[in-house]
Amino acid sequence: MRRVLVVLLLLLAGCGMFGTKTPEESIHVGTQGLVLTLDTATPPQKIFMGDPFSLVGTIANKGAADVDNGVLSVGIEDDFVAMDGPRVKQVRLTGRSALNPMGQTQTLRLDMTSKALPAMTETVTTNILLSLCYPYKTVASVPVCLDTDLENKVKNKPCTMGSVSLGGGQGGPVGVSRVDQAMRASEDTTKAVPMFTITVDNLGDGQVLAPESVADACTGKPVQGMNHANVHVFLVDQELSCSKQGTATVSFQPGQNVVRCSLPDGITKTAGAYNSVLRVEVDYGYSSTVSRQVQIVRGR
Repeated sequence: MRRVLVVLLLLLAGCGMFGTKTPEESIHVGTQGLVLTLDTATPPQKIFMGDPFSLVGTIANKGAADVDNGVLSVGIEDDFVAMDGPRVKQVRLTGRSALNPMGQTQTLRLDMTSKALPAMTETVTTNILLSLCYPYKTVASVPVCLDTDLENKVKNKPCTMGSVSLGGGQGGPVGVSRVDQAMRASEDTTKAVPMFTITVDNLGDGQVLAPESVADACTGKPVQGMNHANVHVFLVDQELSCSKQGTATVSFQPGQNVVRCSLPDGITKTAGAYNSVLRVEVDYGYSSTVSRQVQIVRGR
């Protein structure tokens, strides 16, 4: 009997009876995507000309989306440094999941050689620039209240429409920060139309790109769609109509990081007030940069 009771308690706890997050909720938190970290011990502070050296580190996917076609680009000054292998590398890393809550991490090793210094030059400091560009996706599930009682005839309602503030991110460097709710009358007098104003922010320390500009951003090509992301919004299984300058695109320029969406077909007024979930999907590219200085000296 005691064993049965223990099993029941564990099952209830897993279902959230005691306020614990579900695996899905635990995955979609945080403000990081791909994170490039270099070992502080590499390269050494001083390198003699003609000597080989390495940069060692890791690339970790600390967000909730998989990356299949990310790009790592290595920038060096050819007058002072030579690099073994290609300077542009593909990055593929799975994100956090119920089976792998930490996400995938891969090691990074870049082998280089310092070149001979010009005559009369005893030392030079050169920069090595590592740029990481990748497509990413943020998914936010937002609890909302749908109240079709426009005349406010019912006094005791199960929920109240208003603003929902979201903190901590949803498992990516771009996140939904706020959702404002409203309801307006429909041309069909038997229905009401829910409306949402969704605020999307860059919560990381990198640059937002249009998804189709990822490869260009890390290969030196002209980049179109800087500071732009694509947004799709769903109310249960219905996709909402969203517009931002005529498209479902959000800009991260100051004061322009909002998308306004509505359900044109409306909801029947007999539904009253009830709780629902708004699903916001943001597709974007993201880039971040890490640099390391190298001092090259002539003599030993």
